[in-house]
Amino acid sequence: EFCDELRRHIADVVDYYDEILAMKLSRKYILDYLGGRGFGGEMKRRVSYLATLDDFERFMADVDQGPSERYRQWAATNPLHSRDLRNEP
Repeated sequence: EFCDELRRHIADVVDYYDEILAMKLSRKYILDYLGGRGFGGEMKRRVSYLATLDDFERFMADVDQGPSERYRQWAATNPLHSRDLRNEP
């Protein structure tokens, strides 16, 4: 669901702008999607090199694999911790 939403968002940006400009603008959106979801620094660094939709799809193949093992272990030991990323009390 998360990956589908990210793909839809980026597709909408590409539809509105040309591909190259859209990918430059989308880097921030992609980082916002990844934040707090267990994707490590290496994944986040890769975002700065996304220049085309092909680059994005290769990147998304790794995102589809899910968060890091470290995050999965943390989530398993902290099941009651809220991972709701909305800014609500």
